[in-house]
Amino acid sequence: MFSQEELEKAIIHQNPWLMSEKVPGKFFAGFKRQVFFEFLPKLKNSFITAIIGPRRSGKTNLMFQAIDYLIKQGKNPKNIFFFSFDNPSFLKEEKIIPKVIQTIQTLASKGKLYLFFDEIQYVKDWSSWLKIPYDQKENIKFTVSGSSSFALYKDTSESLVGRIDFLRINNFSFKDFAEYYKADLNLSIDFNIFDLEKTYKALEKNKIKLNLNQNKFIKLLMSYILWGGNPSQFKFKNLNQWQIWLKEEYIGLTLYRDILKLFEVRDTKALEELLYFLASISGQRFSFSKITHNLNIPRQETIKQYLGYLESSTLIHPVYFFSRAINTQLRKEKKIYFNDHALILALLDRQNDILTDSSALGLIVEALLGSHLWNKFGSVFSKNIFYWKNKQGYEVDFVIKKGLKFLPIEVKYKSNINKQDLKGLFLFLAKTKSDQAVVVTKNRFEYSKQDNFKLLYIPLWIFLLLC
Repeated sequence: MFSQEELEKAIIHQNPWLMSEKVPGKFFAGFKRQVFFEFLPKLKNSFITAIIGPRRSGKTNLMFQAIDYLIKQGKNPKNIFFFSFDNPSFLKEEKIIPKVIQTIQTLASKGKLYLFFDEIQYVKDWSSWLKIPYDQKENIKFTVSGSSSFALYKDTSESLVGRIDFLRINNFSFKDFAEYYKADLNLSIDFNIFDLEKTYKALEKNKIKLNLNQNKFIKLLMSYILWGGNPSQFKFKNLNQWQIWLKEEYIGLTLYRDILKLFEVRDTKALEELLYFLASISGQRFSFSKITHNLNIPRQETIKQYLGYLESSTLIHPVYFFSRAINTQLRKEKKIYFNDHALILALLDRQNDILTDSSALGLIVEALLGSHLWNKFGSVFSKNIFYWKNKQGYEVDFVIKKGLKFLPIEVKYKSNINKQDLKGLFLFLAKTKSDQAVVVTKNRFEYSKQDNFKLLYIPLWIFLLLC
């Protein structure tokens, strides 16, 4: 049990700005992503803000950036507190949250408090403890974070309904990645995914700028393909060491700390083997029977549970079959994409060699686009990203759905694309009576009409920057 004095020391240690009145530069990265500007308005409302996202995606950094912003905006540094629950000794303490709040109140000045609680999902009944000061209308703005979206949603489903709003942070998109390296096209284009002709015309007006910057962005894209979007990569200079870290630290901590803490997993080895198997079939249709057969796991129910755990930790995302009938969506085979394609490369021990292996490169580009589209359009509960296949085996890689509108997207990362390559796309358009589609390419850029269908061929690097 912590004494009052020990808890005070722990809090003061985590909040050096109480004395210096500024956040030390080593605490956070100065580069601000778009999600930072989405976060700022939430600091002004009364709701509890919950930042959710994969492990090491930048949740803690975002909190420190917000603290730095508040201090620079003139808020009293002695009323802004950060506390991380990612420490086993804190979790053994009964009623740790009210004790932390009470101790903070003894240290703080008069006025509104800004409390940032990191990795709160580890604390039992955390939502109930926050509900008390919230309902008592104490002058406190709470911001919490967690790596398990399902755990946070589950914990708030009763206690904090109507009291909490969520902010999702993902790994670096390619646009984030390029801006980090100070590469920005500054294209003032509103990319309307359902008005492709307008988007193409806007891009045509910027053709000179696109051509001048093409080589620079393609070079960045090759690096992004190899390294992925996890912000921790910027501490590494060697790709091999980065992949070792991804396997041993990132995946290891996710499996053996986050998942084991939150769920009862009887066979951890089977869970690990499942993850490696999923890396080998990323983007392919799968059935539970196929997995049980390949991994020699007798019960399909176990596979379903383990897939749920991996999805809860945001390591993977399922993509469902496109159909207007919900029961068909749920019944058909699914596909799995990782939250970051670099995890697949790490698990399969592929490095620079993949850039010269056209077949493998095409698969990893699809995986990259799958995670990108999920981060852009997907969510835990909304099924907005699908794939499609007919009985003859012709497929469409992705179908984006927004309300009653939907758009098929086919990935053809190669120099020459013929009509046969797009047979599945044309069949889908005819079946659904749609008239437009996107083809993500290696270098082809044009807008054309084929068989009364409107197709936007757009290079991967441009699509990732705009969409």
